[in-house]
Amino acid sequence: MSIKSAACASVLVLLAGSASAQVAWQSRAVVTSEGMIRVDDHLSLPSGRPFLGGPRGILWTFVEPVSIPESCGLSPLANSAWVGQRLNNHRLQRFDITGTGVPQEFFGSNTGNNPGATAAAQNADLAVFLDRVITNGPFRLSAFRSTDVSTPIWTFDVPENYNNSGVKQVKVSRDGGVVAVAAYDGTAQSSRIWFLNGNTGAEINAWDGPFIGGIDLTDDGSLALLAAGPNARLIETATLAEPFNVAGSGSGGWYNISGNGEVLVVGGFSFRVYKKVGASYTNIINFNAPTSWFSWGSAVSRDGSTVAALSHDYGASYLNTSVRIWDVATTTLLGTVTTIGSGSFQDSAVGGVLSDNGQVFAVASWGAADNNHPEVRVFDRNLNLLDSIDTPGSPFSIDLSGNGRYVLVGSKSVHANTFGNGGRVHLLEIELPSTCYANCDGSTGNPLLTANDFLCFLNRYANGDSYANCDGSTGNPLLTANDFLCFLNKYAGGCS
Repeated sequence: MSIKSAACASVLVLLAGSASAQVAWQSRAVVTSEGMIRVDDHLSLPSGRPFLGGPRGILWTFVEPVSIPESCGLSPLANSAWVGQRLNNHRLQRFDITGTGVPQEFFGSNTGNNPGATAAAQNADLAVFLDRVITNGPFRLSAFRSTDVSTPIWTFDVPENYNNSGVKQVKVSRDGGVVAVAAYDGTAQSSRIWFLNGNTGAEINAWDGPFIGGIDLTDDGSLALLAAGPNARLIETATLAEPFNVAGSGSGGWYNISGNGEVLVVGGFSFRVYKKVGASYTNIINFNAPTSWFSWGSAVSRDGSTVAALSHDYGASYLNTSVRIWDVATTTLLGTVTTIGSGSFQDSAVGGVLSDNGQVFAVASWGAADNNHPEVRVFDRNLNLLDSIDTPGSPFSIDLSGNGRYVLVGSKSVHANTFGNGGRVHLLEIELPSTCYANCDGSTGNPLLTANDFLCFLNRYANGDSYANCDGSTGNPLLTANDFLCFLNKYAGGCS
């Protein structure tokens, strides 16, 4: 009997009733690579939202003496955490997610003016790294597999007249099939984006336009959402057709697209969400808050069910932040967590990432001088705090695995407003309530678990979705019969 057949047989056995159980958390102490033991030392936030419990789960910490970990990306399929280090000792690093924080390293041109930009495929073994060939010289994009970080599998040289790029100008599709890289020509005052084959580096297409603040791709790379000057522009990578174009509310940010391209987030001085209805996109959420900027910490879940944003208040000297989450189907604002800071340091938003099903939202900001909240916070969909990291300095990069289990963070050794170099890389494991995992379709009501949850899981397994990696295994193949057994056990445990 095949794995899928066995799973379907198990489905028939368990469809007779719905499941219910109590949520249970396990406590543990964690010894970090720095020799520190951290147990349940979470901070209470000014919002008054409850902390749900669960241990501090920092699996490892890497201390960087001179560089700043400016960008990062997770590739759970290859058990890989990728980090782009900038300044002094410029290089790309790969860590085992389940390892001890010891990196494999690829050394770039070792010039201080490089972007240190890396991006990785969640569901494929591929990462890319953008640096300069020489100081102030042209950019080179290099692609790597986890099996050999010393030698690129391919490289792409950006024409030397394109002399400006950054960490948000590089993106890899979830399946690793498409890589996008953008650079700006200061003389011509125009940008070009190259869409490349992720396996070979061959050029698929190139698009010309205004300055690109950021790029996001659908799972298969067929659509790219660009923050292009003042506009959000949706581009078909194979044909360069433009099915959607709308004016944004402010330039200099980046936008988000769901896995299938049907939900778009356009942040800025307002937070707007567009949903595909028929052949066109309709504005379903248009949210504003006084003196707030939404375009550095916005996110959409891969399944399009949830959108969220970490915003900062520039009218209050960048000292206050707000975390908000919306349900897309009903356009309901599910909650808000606000922090109030003091002092001379800016608590600017760095990033926000949602899990595939929208049940976990990880955010990072620079932190205020009074340390009124941890710089890295992880929330559930109801804005309960799941976990946090109180970093010594300011985060510069953050990523979250699709299943919401791992959070990768790169931070400077001191606050971003303070002169200094060096930094840290943290890998945090979130102890998610196991009883919530089986609610694959994200439904509410009673009974919470139905046949739809099995169909949802089977579809995700068939698509190679990292969500279906229930047992948390690594390697190839990532998904096995153990994942079905794991899911069935969690279904039996219920979601009460």
